[in-house]
Amino acid sequence: MFLISANTERIGGLVGENSDISADEIENSFWDTVTSGLNKSGGGTGKTMAKMHNMWMYLGAGWDFVDETINGTEDIWWILEDQDYPRLWWELIPES
Repeated sequence: MFLISANTERIGGLVGENSDISADEIENSFWDTVTSGLNKSGGGTGKTMAKMHNMWMYLGAGWDFVDETINGTEDIWWILEDQDYPRLWWELIPES
């Protein structure tokens, strides 16, 4: 039997501490502080669940969503506003 213990100093909300990546290299990336229970990370920005379910937060970070043109017309992401996190466009739920 092996006993594995985690070094809690290296745990993060989005990424753990990594000597090969600096926090400055991780841009426009987020994690849910409510769900994860973590307020620190080796990079990215912690947000509440309510903010993570709001498209406007991501638009401000340059994310490109289906049916908006503020950040381009590539339509990379979609979101069920105020109910879920962003998903890639190909995960879009077909209309019935």
